[in-house]
Amino acid sequence: MPTFRPLLPKLIERLREDADDGVHQVVVTTITKQLGSAGLEANASALIPLLGRAVQPKAQVSALKLLAKVEPAALRGLLGPVVSLLERESTPGNVASAAITTIATAGFGEHAELIVKQLESKDSRRDVALKAICKMEANVLARHSDAVMKLLQEPGSKSEKVVKTMSKLRPEYTVTAITSLLTNSDPFTRRAALRVAAKLERAALHPMKAPIIKCLEDREESVVAAAFEACAAFEPSELVALAPHIVEAIEDVSDGEK
Repeated sequence: MPTFRPLLPKLIERLREDADDGVHQVVVTTITKQLGSAGLEANASALIPLLGRAVQPKAQVSALKLLAKVEPAALRGLLGPVVSLLERESTPGNVASAAITTIATAGFGEHAELIVKQLESKDSRRDVALKAICKMEANVLARHSDAVMKLLQEPGSKSEKVVKTMSKLRPEYTVTAITSLLTNSDPFTRRAALRVAAKLERAALHPMKAPIIKCLEDREESVVAAAFEACAAFEPSELVALAPHIVEAIEDVSDGEK
């Protein structure tokens, strides 16, 4: 490492000036390999200037990737400029996404709300924020589950992207919201809510049994299919009681295919 340190300023300057993706990848890999987590922490002051307003986005992303390699406990003390990047509306989506990942690596702490706020974005940072939110501790996630559930109310395929995240939420935080979404006017939302419901514990399904059964009568075949999937999670005795509804739904689907 001692022989490498004199090269570090030149490599950092290369990140600042060069716009080639391949060059950035090589430089980031080289610095990470040579310095390691402790070395990156010791030289963080040389990386922070790359997060400035006048720096090109690729250099900012590379700096954020390097900072994310620092041990979480030490990284938390370096987050000031990273948070500032994420707070600025003018920050490009790819830079904001890298900032989200870096903050998540350090542990959310007081920045959890800022990460959740990125769900309101329309660029790549939304998907990155969802992935980060999945890693939140249950007690932190509980405080922000409504913001995640709100995404399920959006029409179209966007609701599908939320299903994987929602399935990781604790049932007690989601049952009420999912129940309301099962009657949503948008079929994509109903289907997504059913798929989330199918992943819940059996005990959690009981309060939403009626709207799930109602979805067996839906006009959209994809919703009916998702309703069958949710019904499969019921107790065997409940399935026996549901048999007439299930048979009727199968007949309706068969009639529609004729």
